[in-house]
Amino acid sequence: ILKVKCPVLILHGEKNAIIPVAEAKMAKEWLGDIAELKIFSEAAHFVSDDCPEEVSDSIKRFCHV
Repeated sequence: ILKVKCPVLILHGEKNAIIPVAEAKMAKEWLGDIAELKIFSEAAHFVSDDCPEEVSDSIKRFCHV
């Protein structure tokens, strides 16, 4: 993960019982300024299923679309 140099968007569900939010926060910390972390309070592991519109909007913003 430390070799990544391109912009990264991390989308994570607050209610994710498989991968704790702390792991997403750690990934953001390791990646530093190249990463953007978006935590969805109402989502679990499958963020795009739980919050499809919000995920779509986040990706569009990240990609400047």
